[in-house]
Amino acid sequence: MPKAKSRLWKGATIVLGLVTFTWISSQLDDWLQANSAARSSQYRSTASRPITSVVPPPATTPLCPVESQVRPISGTELGGKHQRGLGSLKISNGTGLDAVATLNDDTVSTTPRLAIFVRNGESATIASVPIGTYRLRFQFGTTWLQRERKFCLLQGKSEFDKPLDFSETKYETEDGYGTRYATHMVTLNPVLGGNAKTHALPDTPIELPPL
Repeated sequence: MPKAKSRLWKGATIVLGLVTFTWISSQLDDWLQANSAARSSQYRSTASRPITSVVPPPATTPLCPVESQVRPISGTELGGKHQRGLGSLKISNGTGLDAVATLNDDTVSTTPRLAIFVRNGESATIASVPIGTYRLRFQFGTTWLQRERKFCLLQGKSEFDKPLDFSETKYETEDGYGTRYATHMVTLNPVLGGNAKTHALPDTPIELPPL
């Protein structure tokens, strides 16, 4: 008798274990089916949403009046009627943009004394520079507007850090007297071994001397 009870107990344990496993398996199947259906619904909902793209607005380009477009030749002076001196300044523009260069008194005044146009890839000389110390400013641009006296499309404005001295000194010679004067040469593009530094200025139209 004791052995029979033992076998019956073991048999009940086996049956109970099978029932429990079957119930857990059934619950697992229900959970997997429900989760799969939820994912499918989510994918269908996502796929049905309209796809929109954000297109940036086109860049605005200023309108340049055709009737005012005149490209000066290199060396064209853009105003400045002052007593002239003996000094000179040669400007080489090795960039791909046209440039306007001005000589400003090294004082609080911002009105330039002289200004010159230099086409891209060319050089020009400001001759007969009056005696004084000047700041050399320059601005790059495209499409020069003759009537407005400015570039339609501005491409940057800068100034050389060190002023240029155009002093004149008298000296005595065997035949009388002579004058020592300054000549300067600058490039608007970076060059190997160059020692002249510049700093950027606000890119507004460069001020020109009166006509």
